[in-house]
Amino acid sequence: MTTRYKLTDSPDMVIRLDDGATIPRGHRWWDDYQSWLADGNTPEPAQDPADLAAAHNESIKQQLAELDIKSVRAMHEALLALAGSGAVLPAETTKRLQDLEAQKQALRGELK
Repeated sequence: MTTRYKLTDSPDMVIRLDDGATIPRGHRWWDDYQSWLADGNTPEPAQDPADLAAAHNESIKQQLAELDIKSVRAMHEALLALAGSGAVLPAETTKRLQDLEAQKQALRGELK
């Protein structure tokens, strides 16, 4: 297996892709990286910040979808409890719905 490296935003640090090790200039593995370059190898470019933002947004969208599912389940449980008891929504269910909505709002706030 050939070792591969990836550049970072800093010219004084690379990532060894085989194991994810971050190697700063001056580290004992920096010389290995320099030898690898001298052998004619080319590191992968640093990740584009736009790609990072897109991945972050995808993660948040997935979390929002999961929270939506939990919200639907919680509402379903609340309706069953309400139908079964003839009373207003139980405080525990109301609290659960409020907590899920707060989580969704916080994640929406993180979207870029």
